[in-house]
Amino acid sequence: MTFFSAHGISALLRTRHVATAADVGLTLRAAAPCVTYLLAAAGVRLNLDLPAAEANH
Repeated sequence: MTFFSAHGISALLRTRHVATAADVGLTLRAAAPCVTYLLAAAGVRLNLDLPAAEANH
């Protein structure tokens, strides 16, 4: 992914809401840097499954 906007954040938040209501976990795997940057800038906390090499940075 090379582009991620507020619409993507909104979709992730709606998905998280539905998953939580269904008592299902939600993990964002191998998120592109633009995604993790915008989520952090927006203060959105999701369970991010990062490869070990990226998790240490």
